[in-house]
Amino acid sequence: MHESMVHKEFELTREEAEKLARVAAERGCSEDEVVRQAIDSLERTIEDDDQWEWIGPLRISKTRKLTQDEEHHRDELERWLATQPPIGLSQAILDERESGY
Repeated sequence: MHESMVHKEFELTREEAEKLARVAAERGCSEDEVVRQAIDSLERTIEDDDQWEWIGPLRISKTRKLTQDEEHHRDELERWLATQPPIGLSQAILDERESGY
């Protein structure tokens, strides 16, 4: 183990553990390395998301000017969101489960 490594423990479902083992075997590396690669990939995705703006179901690049229609949708969504009560994380999870996601 490298000096800069930090030991972590976490739980996986049986399916996730099998997938992790399969991916590690296919790549010829350790399961730890697969987890580190996934984390690195996630960081790149988050950094990439900084370049995008969500307008309802639309994902729009922040590097270009919004069309008038896109600005209208964004403004309407922001107005609607401002009228909604805050939702707690627990309620959001329950709502998501009830909707089938």
